[in-house]
Formats: sequence, structure tokens, C-alpha cells
Amino acid sequence: MLKVLFSMVVNKIPQMVVLTICAILLGLNVRNHNITSTNNRLEALLDVKEQRIMELRMKNKAMDDEFRALIMQLQSSNDILMKMYADRENHDKRINHMLGKINKSLESDPTAALPVPPAALEQLRNAGKRTDRQLSESEANPAATGQSDR
Repeated sequence: MLKVLFSMVVNKIPQMVVLTICAILLGLNVRNHNITSTNNRLEALLDVKEQRIMELRMKNKAMDDEFRALIMQLQSSNDILMKMYADRENHDKRINHMLGKINKSLESDPTAALPVPPAALEQLRNAGKRTDRQLSESEANPAATGQSDR
């Protein structure tokens, strides 16, 4: 009986080898299918990520362009402010120079120490305001008054 069992097992070995090889091939096929589907999902995800990266690069470039335009506007504004500051400084120097001349002429004039009547004082103030307006207008638009910028 042992001989019969042994001969049956020996006869079935080629079939078992074939079944084992088939099982291995089936397992490899399932594994290949899983890897292929994972690869497809990863490729789709990669495409989405690459598209997102391109969108972000375009936004970054747009922001960079806007930032550079803002810098140019700020530089332009700064140049204008520096010119205004220089003009104001020159104007202040002229005013101080004129006040110095007035003070020197008043020091040498004995009538300058006398009080000014209120009506005359009011007329002097009005004349000074008109002169200030005319100076401001001539500095703002030298071509209109025929004067050149000093």
C-alpha cells in the first residue's frame, strides 16, 4: 500500500509543479495589476501637481511683475518728494535771507521802533498775503509769469 501511495505521489509531482507555477504566475499577475494601477494613479497625481506648479509659477511671475511696478512707482514718488523737499529748503533759505535783510534794515531805521497804527498794519498784512500768493503761483508755474526756475 505504501508503494501504491508512493507511486501516486510520484505520478502527481509534475502536476503539482505545474499547479505551483500557475499559482506563482497568478500571484505575479495580481501584483503586476496592483503596481500598474498604483503607477497610473501616481502619474495622474504627478500631472495634477505639475499643473499646480505651473499655475503657481505664473502667479509668482505676475506678483513679481506687480512688485517691480510698485518699486518703480515708489522710486518715482520718492524722487518727487526729494525734489519737493529741495524746493522747500530753497524757499525757506530765500525767506530767511529776506527776513535777515528786513531785520538789518529795521535795525538801522530809527522809525522802525515806533508803533504802527492798526489800519496800516492791516494793510501791510493784506499786501503780504497777496505777495505770498503771487510767489506761490510763480513758483508753481514759472512759465505763466515769464520767470525761469532759479
